Formats: sequence, structure tokens, C-alpha cells
Amino acid sequence: MENINEKGTTVCVTGGTEGANFLRKLPNASQKLKIFRTNSENLESFLPAIEGCNGVIIRHSVDFEDENDDNTKIQRAITAILGVLKACFDSKTIKRVIYTSSDGAIGYVTEGQDVIVDENS
Repeated sequence: MENINEKGTTVCVTGGTEGANFLRKLPNASQKLKIFRTNSENLESFLPAIEGCNGVIIRHSVDFEDENDDNTKIQRAITAILGVLKACFDSKTIKRVIYTSSDGAIGYVTEGQDVIVDENS
């Protein structure tokens, strides 16, 4: 994000304000950072953030604190990701989508552990 912001690109962040505090400290954040409150169960909430953009980075993972069974959690995550991808396609301006689920990979690792986390973990 810092590299993108340093190039003068406006960065739109979705999800809410609580996770974006570190982004507010980046150079030019007051001019080049837009934060949108979104809800993965209300896909229309993503449209204002996507509108006019030419690229999207999706960082989404399963909600580990969700009390539903694993299949329900996974299905919710898939539905949300597909909804965002559809919104990107419908926008006609998005040229590139980058998807990362790194939240899931780092969720089980504690500092100082030498652990490989992959699909089989």
C-alpha cells in the first residue's frame, strides 16, 4: 500500500475504519486515502469503492470468530469474494484484480514460530 500511495495513486479501502489506522499514517493519506464502510453480506456496499477504479486488491478470509460450522463460514467467504469480483466485472473500469487470503495463513502463527502454513495445515 505504501508503494501505491507514494506513486500518487488514490487508495480506496473497504471494510471499515478500525483496520485502516496504519494507512492513515502513510504520506499523503489525507489526500490520497478513501475509506469505505462495507459489509460482505451487502455487496452493493462495495460499489462506491470500486466505481472509477482500475485495480482491486481483495484481502478476504474466513471469519474465524463466526460461530457457524466451517462449511457455512467458507460458503459466506466464497459468496462475498464472487460478489466483489462480479462488481469489478460490471464496473467496466477494473483492469486487474489481485486476490490474497493472507489473513488465513497468518492466523495460526505466533511470533517466533517456524511454521509452514498451507492448504494442508
